[in-house]
Amino acid sequence: MKSTTLLLAMIVFLTTANELQAEGGKSESRFLGTWRLVTTEATYRNGTKGPHPTLGPHGKAYLIYTPDHHMCAVLMNPGRPNWNSSSAATEPEAKSAVDGFYAYCGTFEVHEEEHYVVHNLEVALTPNDVGEHWRRSFRFSGDRLILRPMESNGDDIVDVTLTWERVH
Repeated sequence: MKSTTLLLAMIVFLTTANELQAEGGKSESRFLGTWRLVTTEATYRNGTKGPHPTLGPHGKAYLIYTPDHHMCAVLMNPGRPNWNSSSAATEPEAKSAVDGFYAYCGTFEVHEEEHYVVHNLEVALTPNDVGEHWRRSFRFSGDRLILRPMESNGDDIVDVTLTWERVH
């Protein structure tokens, strides 16, 4: 009787371990957690490349994906000038702060076979972006997540790559 119970317990343990291991290989589960921006690269119509202009060469950002399919992204150019007063900004100071900052949150959907994720914006710095559904192609490289917007924003930038590193 004890050996039968032990055998059943081992089967349940091995089955559960195999299911968890299989789930861990899915792209969707690999998204979960907090990511820190490592690099950005923008490609312009004329063929030149450089950092994303909004974020500058040393952009800072976090991207968070939760198990209940919510996400949040906060991005900034750390080179934004400080305000003269810590409690209130002049109009030019406020504009400068917003020009080097972007944030949005909402839900996400992973389309694993097509290798893209959709960010469904429910909250955004730019009011017109609320309700948008932004598609990002993705690939993983070790502890890095590489995202590329699939839609054009209509300016001189034809391609953008954002590389994120998992925060431990």
